[in-house]
Amino acid sequence: MLARKTWFFDGHDENASRTAAALTVVMTCKQMKIETRRYIRDTVRRLLAGETKLIALLPENYAPALPAS
Repeated sequence: MLARKTWFFDGHDENASRTAAALTVVMTCKQMKIETRRYIRDTVRRLLAGETKLIALLPENYAPALPAS
């Protein structure tokens, strides 16, 4: 469970904001029963491949990329 003290050691408001964003993604994946590490890896790969549509990258619309055979 996330609480107020989660942000206590971030040191700066900008860092706390980044932490909150990252934890939001992690908790959303957890609630949707998505493997968080796999989601993040796939999302980074898609971003590096040139994906520009945010909607396609959101956990709600996540479909794992199938490995090349």
